[in-house]
Amino acid sequence: MYFESNDKKINIITIDEKYEYYGKLSELKKEVKEKDFIQIHKSHLVNYQYIVEVSYEKIILTNGEELNISQSYRKEVRNNLKMRRKELYR
Repeated sequence: MYFESNDKKINIITIDEKYEYYGKLSELKKEVKEKDFIQIHKSHLVNYQYIVEVSYEKIILTNGEELNISQSYRKEVRNNLKMRRKELYR
């Protein structure tokens, strides 16, 4: 569902489990650039497929979890979601 950076660890949050490994979110972002992920915070990369609701300050995932969109990423998130919707409805 999403990746979360915590210190030098990356947590991989799935529907059922949580995994962790040592790494940098910036490196991971490069690896998943062409995939369905969007960065919403310096510590969070979220898979589009698990987003059910977006507001100005937060997103809600399919499991009901809420994640904040940091102020510095809000414009980027809005633009990415607009582009994504256009691609889906072509």
